[in-house]
Amino acid sequence: MNPSRSRNSSILFAAALSLLLASPGRTDDHDFGRGEKYRFTKVADSFEDGFDPFSFECLSMNSHGDIAFRTARVPEGGGSLIQGIYRADRDDDGRNRRRLTTIAEFGGGFDFLGRIPSINDDGEVAFAVSQFSFQTGVEGKSIMRGDGRRLSIVARAGEHFSNFGFEPTINDADVVAFKAETNEIDTFDFENGLFSRRLGPVTTY
Repeated sequence: MNPSRSRNSSILFAAALSLLLASPGRTDDHDFGRGEKYRFTKVADSFEDGFDPFSFECLSMNSHGDIAFRTARVPEGGGSLIQGIYRADRDDDGRNRRRLTTIAEFGGGFDFLGRIPSINDDGEVAFAVSQFSFQTGVEGKSIMRGDGRRLSIVARAGEHFSNFGFEPTINDADVVAFKAETNEIDTFDFENGLFSRRLGPVTTY
């Protein structure tokens, strides 16, 4: 898993048991022998927060230090792991911990969540998803965005798109860019392209 760096030179990486944020520190913070000091902030902890210790995956960070990541939690009473996308908000109360918000989880029809979520400075998180309809028996694919209170569909498979990439990106204007495979046949294969959408029509690049 690749680390993520923010504008203030904070470095984010996943450990086996915890998700940690390393920020440029003071003279009394951790020193790795190269004259660089770092302060570590616990973002998420597998034991304290109920996450599977080996499920922390790709993550992204906005300029405020808010972090979006995919992992899996252990359900109460045991059973299959519940995969989810979460947001860890910056530490504003001096407790050196982050406030966790659930963006989306398995259940309610979700059977796949994209590995690489993207977060903007408003805390909106964009990600790819597959949803299974128990009514129709059909699996639908889409690009979604959410803030922990509601989820919105940016684009879905259907008349125009047939499949999506796993790594959408959302900017501070709430525009979501994504890779998709269209239903238009180009020569002997389906055509791929880059697209974006905010509230209106989809833009093609």
